[in-house]
Amino acid sequence: MHFCRSKSDGHSDKPEDNYGNFDSDEEEKGYSPTPFLKGGKHFDIQAYASNYHRSTKILRLIFIADRFGNANERRRSMQLEALRIAYDIAKKGKDVNVFIKIVRKIDGRLGPNYDMDENWCNSVIEGRRVMSEMLQRCAKNCEKSYTERTICAEDARNVFNSIAVFYEDHGALTRAYAFYKKSVHFCRSDKNYSELLRRLIVVVIELGQFEASAEIAEKGMQYPNLNPITMETLRCALGLARFKSHCYKDAAHQLLGVSKELGNRFSKVMAAHDIATFGALCALATFDPIEFKNFI
Repeated sequence: MHFCRSKSDGHSDKPEDNYGNFDSDEEEKGYSPTPFLKGGKHFDIQAYASNYHRSTKILRLIFIADRFGNANERRRSMQLEALRIAYDIAKKGKDVNVFIKIVRKIDGRLGPNYDMDENWCNSVIEGRRVMSEMLQRCAKNCEKSYTERTICAEDARNVFNSIAVFYEDHGALTRAYAFYKKSVHFCRSDKNYSELLRRLIVVVIELGQFEASAEIAEKGMQYPNLNPITMETLRCALGLARFKSHCYKDAAHQLLGVSKELGNRFSKVMAAHDIATFGALCALATFDPIEFKNFI
């Protein structure tokens, strides 16, 4: 799997046609984050969720709802509060599959205002269908125009990047990944390459492809003119990949090495407190006392 940026400004390399079937069903997200929850009486679900970007915020809220269950009235109340917030956020987005999942979990317990909204679902699905047909034509015309030298690399990059964002917003992550990957071919500036790497690594992680995310991160970190925030994003992604592969000591080194300047800029995957918590726990589990003292 190669994601190296092309150094050439020429038009000799025709990008492969790998953007897939525009009309297939939505893909299921492969990454389900597991937050550390404080189960005290004053756990503020809204405040906790505010640390994350919309798609990850919904996944975290669903996770919370699943863990609280129906053991008692308080837990049921917190479960429904998490689902209520998730419903409101999902209705502002375009991922119908996630919305339906939330509605099924609510199961009518929040009243008619939080039932299935078929009109909204049909509107989003129809809008996506129409837009997908247009984007398919646009992608093919873009490749043809680039080959014929009637558009420059930057124009082509903008087209494929916009298409990738569209599919990512709709939860079609495999197609979003294909278009982000295609955009690499047209990157001609360090700024655009850095931005693309940040977008690409998030989609790969959401697909649950941690080996691929580690490969992208390692290769990206070798690029000489990488934006500092992108470098820290890739370091964090590499730490998460090491954690998922049970390489906890390496995960600790990567996560604890992330600069505080990253802040919550990686909130589509992890908030700042997640990075610190996972890094510290991995260090406690794998470092000897002297190493822990020196590193921390």
